[in-house]
Amino acid sequence: MTEATKHDAAALEEPTGRTGAPVRVLVTVGTDHHQFDRLMTWIEAWIAANPSAAQVTVQHGYSRLPRGAEGFSMCSPADLLALNQECDVVVTQGGPGGVMDSLDGGIRPIVVARLVALDEVVDDHQVSFARHMSGVGLVTLASTAEELVRLASEHDGLRELFRFAVSEKYFRLREKVGTAAVRAGAPN
Repeated sequence: MTEATKHDAAALEEPTGRTGAPVRVLVTVGTDHHQFDRLMTWIEAWIAANPSAAQVTVQHGYSRLPRGAEGFSMCSPADLLALNQECDVVVTQGGPGGVMDSLDGGIRPIVVARLVALDEVVDDHQVSFARHMSGVGLVTLASTAEELVRLASEHDGLRELFRFAVSEKYFRLREKVGTAAVRAGAPN
């Protein structure tokens, strides 16, 4: 591990100091022109099941904003990275960019892959990428609304438990293949 990587990993271990506050949830769908209303519906179900437990911010792209959430369609990459660093839970689409933004923010995301069968994306690259990243322990997959509600509800703000594990695996992967290759979905 390089000195810079050690510094990055140490920075990720600093406690957030948040106890008893509502969980801050960030949902991102990326910049693809396809709608991802399936995820928006699932987020609405989670908000309905936990109306006061979370503050939900959604980058909804071309999809509708879920009821009960605040949000925006697009923002700058710097703003999105800042939001990733400030939240307790990230739910993102299965593209490499969204996943890597979460990992760069020091958080293991819950991933819902867009599906070509539902006209949410042009091919199923998100499915294979998300499965790979789950296999190496860097993301948690949710393939149903019930799974997403359970995973998001079980998260009780214990971001620190994920930080060290995510940072170590991710920084090792970044050192091995480079950030550009990780973002491009390189399986090695």
